[in-house]
Amino acid sequence: MKQRKTLPMDQQYGNHGQPGVNMPLKFKNEIIGVVGITGDPNKVTPLASLLKTAVELLLQQKQENEQEHEIEKVKQRFIYRWINVSKYQDPQLDSELVEEANHLNINLGKQRRIIATAGSSQIIKNLKLDQKPIIFSLTNHIELIILSSKYQETYIQQKLEHQEIEYGISNWGNLLGRLTEQAVATLRLSNIFGKPSFRYYSQISFTSFVKLS
Repeated sequence: MKQRKTLPMDQQYGNHGQPGVNMPLKFKNEIIGVVGITGDPNKVTPLASLLKTAVELLLQQKQENEQEHEIEKVKQRFIYRWINVSKYQDPQLDSELVEEANHLNINLGKQRRIIATAGSSQIIKNLKLDQKPIIFSLTNHIELIILSSKYQETYIQQKLEHQEIEYGISNWGNLLGRLTEQAVATLRLSNIFGKPSFRYYSQISFTSFVKLS
């Protein structure tokens, strides 16, 4: 590690050191450890090189996964605030929310539509879309799919029907809190009435009650 280079050992070293090769492990241009393989250096050096590369790639992938996980946590907290703020007012009037949205590259003024699904929407996360919808777990039993285009809606609705997942769809708008209430109300009333054909809030908007708990 001090010499910052590969050190082959052609013969036994001390009481326990075996012939082999030692290679420095690098992460973010720093030496963080050593990978060593015993044996004839001429034979094991290629194996050590492969192992070194594999370990460095695993470390890099681990860091990227942790960063993605942290970004997702930040995003989920933001969406929770976004929903609650926009139940009562235009979210663009909340300066802190606007600043967070800009940091996450989210347009608060964009027209959106929400699909509330009963159960997990993991299949949505795996869909191959040019623009991924925003997924948010509202409760243990309801997940929201926040759409920004008609294409997303048509494609995802087909997938939900194919998987026989219950869902309800809000109107279009930019008040995410109200859209959430619409989508959840549609989902729940379609179950109460036993009418899976009730998919859109416009079909059940004559009602006025909804609970998100």
